[in-house]
Amino acid sequence: MAVEQVAENHVDGNSEPSDRGHRVGWFISDADHAEYELHEGLIVVGRHPSCEISLDSVRISRMHCCVYVNSGKVFVRDLNSTNGVKINGVRVDEQMEIRDQDMVSFAHVKFKYITPESKLRYDSEKRREEKTLKQPSLNSRQKKILYQEDKADQIKRMFFPDAGENCRVEIHLHYDHQKSGSVPDQIDQ
Repeated sequence: MAVEQVAENHVDGNSEPSDRGHRVGWFISDADHAEYELHEGLIVVGRHPSCEISLDSVRISRMHCCVYVNSGKVFVRDLNSTNGVKINGVRVDEQMEIRDQDMVSFAHVKFKYITPESKLRYDSEKRREEKTLKQPSLNSRQKKILYQEDKADQIKRMFFPDAGENCRVEIHLHYDHQKSGSVPDQIDQ
């Protein structure tokens, strides 16, 4: 039976369930750091909602590729997708093995593959980045934007006291530079 047919049967629920007991690693999204656990057996990646890794993008084929985990080794095979699969920037035409820290692209969607041995280091680095992002140092332009957002919140509370959290106030300034000269650098309090 062709790999494409095996994947089709798998997605449609016409195959035997695979052994999902042994976790061998994760695909971690480059964009939003979403994590997908990889277990022994067949994992179908695609746009179809019943794929184990379902990616909502028109550039991803319905059944884009399959990832097969056997004895702790991870392999990927393109299922004749329109936009292909790449490992570390190299297009996959045949079944190829994925190794720790490899970048895997399904069309334009990029993932890093990490093993359980690397996961601890990855989680530690992620926590450090999150801590740094929570306490950013602001430049003068960022401070001005936060000041303006605070002013908009004050206006919302003053004129729309019953407005809920989902209410948004937008302030549009129309500036006629021919009458007034140049645009000022600062907004006065």
